[in-house]
Formats: sequence, C-alpha cells, structure tokens
Amino acid sequence: MPEIPAFLAARAEAWFGRACTVLETEALTPHLRRVRFGGPTLKRCGWRPGHEVEVRVGPREFRHYTPMRWDDARGEVDILFYLHGRGPGSAWAEALRDGDGAHLMGPGGRLRLDDAAHHVFLGDETTAGLFAALARAVPPAAGVTGAVEGDLPPDLFTDMGLPLDVLPRGPTRGAALLAWLDRAVTVDSVYYLAGHAESVVALRRALQQQWSIPGRRIRTKAYWSDHRRGL
Repeated sequence: MPEIPAFLAARAEAWFGRACTVLETEALTPHLRRVRFGGPTLKRCGWRPGHEVEVRVGPREFRHYTPMRWDDARGEVDILFYLHGRGPGSAWAEALRDGDGAHLMGPGGRLRLDDAAHHVFLGDETTAGLFAALARAVPPAAGVTGAVEGDLPPDLFTDMGLPLDVLPRGPTRGAALLAWLDRAVTVDSVYYLAGHAESVVALRRALQQQWSIPGRRIRTKAYWSDHRRGL
C-alpha cells in the first residue's frame, strides 16, 4: 500500500495503526538514523526477526520498514532508517523528534530466519536493521557471515557484536557484494539477499548459475529499485 487516496490513508492509519511515541533518536551518520518508538500498543505483538511494519509517511503515502529490535515486554521498537534524501519516507524519518506521535501498522511479513547450519546476509545501507535483527536471532550453534555495501560506519556491525562486513560501494551497485561472495560461498548456507532490487537479482542469478545453490536456500527481499518508487 505505497500510495492511496488521502481519506483512505487516514482511515487505514487510524484503524490499523498502533499509536506510539518517539522515545529517542540517534544519528549514527549523516544518512543513518536510529529511532526508538514506544507505547503500550507495541507490547506483545508477536514480532519475529524479519517482520516489518508499515507507516504513513505523507497524506497519501505509506512505506515499509523492518525493525532492528522489538521488545514485546517493554513495548519498544527500534528502526534503523537510511536517509537517502529523496521521497516522503526519507523526509518523514528525518523529521522525527523525541515526543512525536506515530502509528506503526503490523508487524507481519513472510521473511523469516531458516533452520540452517550457516546464514549469509548480503545487502546495502537499507538492510542494516533487517540483518542486525536476523543475525542476532541465529542460534549459537549456527554460523553467520555476510556483507553490506554502501555508506555505513565501518564498525557498525562490530559494535553490535555481529560478524558482518561493511564494503565500500564501487561504481556499480552490487559489484562489491559479488566479489565478496566469490570468496565466501558455501553449499550448506542459506542466503538472505535484500535491498537494491537489481543487485538482489544479480546475486541470486550468480548463486544459482555459478555456484548451483538451489532456490530453496535463497531468501530475497527487495526494498527499492532504480525504476520504481515505494517498494
């Protein structure tokens, strides 16, 4: 539901949104912002890592975001926003201040952590929160590796205690991830590909055609595309 008539958007937010408040904000970089939402409506919601929420970010526009953390008992949700400076979602997230009201619709979604001996996460700046949530949920006996390319602090995941690499992005999106993948493919892993849609397609094609990874071991979630708004 990226864009609908304003009167329907207002009703959808009122009927399905969980009213909450911005508890705190933290600028990690000029383009990366962590926002914590809180309120009684966010308690015991059944969130699982990989679930997303939907937010009304303008009179007619909605956007999906994946929480990095959801404390069911305290009713607190952390979302890591990448502020790309284009579109209503980025403007809405950048304008949030402590004490502001908001409505989160959800949580829900089909992306989930699979049962596997090893998990590999590949994406871009927009997937940092998703991968942090999934990687934290991996059982201790299983392995975790992965890489995120783009404009992120090099120690972002290290500070979270997560074994994910941050890669500088080259002239072509996804190229750094493909090069990283060339050194790290294992046949017993489950691969989670997210973020830039065209990069997700290229990574999936490489896994299946170059390394014969079966489709059942690949999970995908496109957040944005060069050719389409409001995924």
